[in-house]
Amino acid sequence: MKIITKDLYEASYLLSKGMQLQEVFGDQKTILFQFEGNENLSVLKNQYEKGRAEVNVRKLKQNMTLIKDIMFTKIRTIR
Repeated sequence: MKIITKDLYEASYLLSKGMQLQEVFGDQKTILFQFEGNENLSVLKNQYEKGRAEVNVRKLKQNMTLIKDIMFTKIRTIR
């Protein structure tokens, strides 16, 4: 299964739940994060979309910082 998202919170949530970020791509306006994994990935996406996601807030904050760093690094390399 593969999930592509531009939602920084969703990407941070998936990282916090142990999913692996496979690729980051896009342009200066939109950066996309690609996650690949087993059926658990679709369960996590479903929970997130329905507002039923639960996560350690400290992990979420750490992963949000990481996702932003990855995003800004990618934007700088696109220029």
